[in-house]
Amino acid sequence: MNKKIKKRIRKTIKKKIKKSLKNKQKQTKIIKLKDAQRLKKRIAKAEREKLVQLGEARRLNEQRAKEEHEERERLDRIYKERILKEKHKLKEQEEQINQPEEGKKE
Repeated sequence: MNKKIKKRIRKTIKKKIKKSLKNKQKQTKIIKLKDAQRLKKRIAKAEREKLVQLGEARRLNEQRAKEEHEERERLDRIYKERILKEKHKLKEQEEQINQPEEGKKE
């Protein structure tokens, strides 16, 4: 009888150990899955932030290009005005130079 009891105790201990190991494996698996889910969420969040930053960078780049274009147009206008003023001055000077000569000829 003593042997039967010991055998039964060994069996129950083995069952409990197996059950305990299975529980630990399940818990480990659950922890790994939760970690994987957290990691996926963090990656998704990082991707969203990346897209937002890329959009912001694109918007700022377009704004910079637009401002540069407007500045170029403004400078072109200024230079054209200066050129017209210089041409006008030259024309006036030529007219002043030509007027006295015309007066002398008559």
